[in-house]
Amino acid sequence: MVNIQSFFVTAVAILSTYLSKHFSLEVDFPLTLIDISIVFPIVFSINSAYKRRELALNHYGDLKAHGRALFFACRDWTTNDTTETQEKVKSLLEETLKGCLDLFHPSEVDDDVKENHIYTKLSELSLCVNSFREIGIGSSEVSRCNSYLNKFGY
Repeated sequence: MVNIQSFFVTAVAILSTYLSKHFSLEVDFPLTLIDISIVFPIVFSINSAYKRRELALNHYGDLKAHGRALFFACRDWTTNDTTETQEKVKSLLEETLKGCLDLFHPSEVDDDVKENHIYTKLSELSLCVNSFREIGIGSSEVSRCNSYLNKFGY
């Protein structure tokens, strides 16, 4: 919201106020003009930023919830020792979430590279979910895990 244009407008406002005081100029200025030109855009801008923040938090909550569901599935839906699979799923989930976080921080790395990294991790996670059958998780549960993964990556 703060850019060179806002500094220019501020400078013009200060200069015009100074010149009005210096030359004793008085004008009857309608306050509704201030409401329309200043207050409403600020209110709409704040409301828009709030909605974007809430949407981002909802998506982040979905990522965490579906990621945890995948992890708990490989941990709890079998009686076999799944320590290796659990660590792999946990690692892939952490790398995917870290990739999402990196995507929203400015850096010298191109956004396409960052997105491809996320897609690669999601692909590896998909292959890992398909290997759940090998650790004793039934087909219907693997299908449910694929549904979690689908919702995780949307």
